[in-house]
Amino acid sequence: MIRLQRMNGKNGVIFMVAKLKVLSLLLLLLLVGCEGIINETNDDGRIEAGTFILEVVDVYEGSDQLFDETPDGQRRLLIDVLLENTSETARSISALLMFELERPDGTKVGVELFDPNYVSPDGSLAAGAIRQATLVFFVPETENAWSLWFSPDTFSPGRVQVTIRLDEK
Repeated sequence: MIRLQRMNGKNGVIFMVAKLKVLSLLLLLLLVGCEGIINETNDDGRIEAGTFILEVVDVYEGSDQLFDETPDGQRRLLIDVLLENTSETARSISALLMFELERPDGTKVGVELFDPNYVSPDGSLAAGAIRQATLVFFVPETENAWSLWFSPDTFSPGRVQVTIRLDEK
């Protein structure tokens, strides 16, 4: 049973302001979404994330390509990944929306989209299908560790964090 009570004066105003702040905060959380980190790794090193299984296969440094030079002070970081669609329907993959690299200082680095020298993960992935692709990032030469973030569903909260290291050979 809900009981309405009339509040007059200063107490009524304070109650209404507090109630509006709480409602505003709840609305903001609904609009933005609560982010959760999912890190359930299988015995074989693959990570289940939503209707995908993600595996980082290799991490290495790439070289300059024809018509595509690495900016001064940067290096081309290449991350080979395997994505498996575990759902019963085809899923769209967008590297731009689903992958992001976080530098040690917290700066976010987006995937290089137009590198024709590597297979992009972008496109439709059939139910049960697996795709191997290469993610390309430009990072400072002085760094050798990052966090790779994968968002399996761009419109729902929750994403996977994978620690990436580039070991000097």
